[in-house]
Amino acid sequence: MRCVEFLWVGNHPGVDLCNTVPNIGGETVELLAEPDDLRRWLAAVHPAPCLGEQRPNLATLTWVRRLRQVLRAVLTAGADRDDELAALNLVLGELSGVPFIDGLGKLELRSTNPQEQIRLWVASLAVDACQLPQDRVRCCANPRCVLVFHDVSKSGSRRWHDMATCGNQAKAAAHHARIKAEHANQR
Repeated sequence: MRCVEFLWVGNHPGVDLCNTVPNIGGETVELLAEPDDLRRWLAAVHPAPCLGEQRPNLATLTWVRRLRQVLRAVLTAGADRDDELAALNLVLGELSGVPFIDGLGKLELRSTNPQEQIRLWVASLAVDACQLPQDRVRCCANPRCVLVFHDVSKSGSRRWHDMATCGNQAKAAAHHARIKAEHANQR
């Protein structure tokens, strides 16, 4: 069993689903490589509806990966995202569930099929992420970074998924460029 460390930088679990395919050391890394990776990710995101003995199978993992791909397209499309939403709706349309009102009056879709229920849980995260303000969901400004985040800053001007990594790298690169330009001008 391999241990996977997930990235929780998106400020929303649906956005963080998109971040399960990061670029690490210049290579794309699939953090949902096995059905058990999806189980661990869901357990971290959804502790309340405990999966118990339910374990995602390969078909569910494959479906979640397709959902992740179209969700990322929707979240990063900008204002004109009709085509991306249509693609997302096609993937969501493969699901079937029974409407259920929980004790708090919240509508949920439920299924007696464990694999379908797992898909419904992940789908609810994707739908919820699509309701975030479009101008506050963005890709990290580092061109080598593929992570997406929901900007929850007061000013709404966040550019990096994380200031400690991508933000500092950009500031250091700009500093080195300024110093290099100053040295070139002094010659």
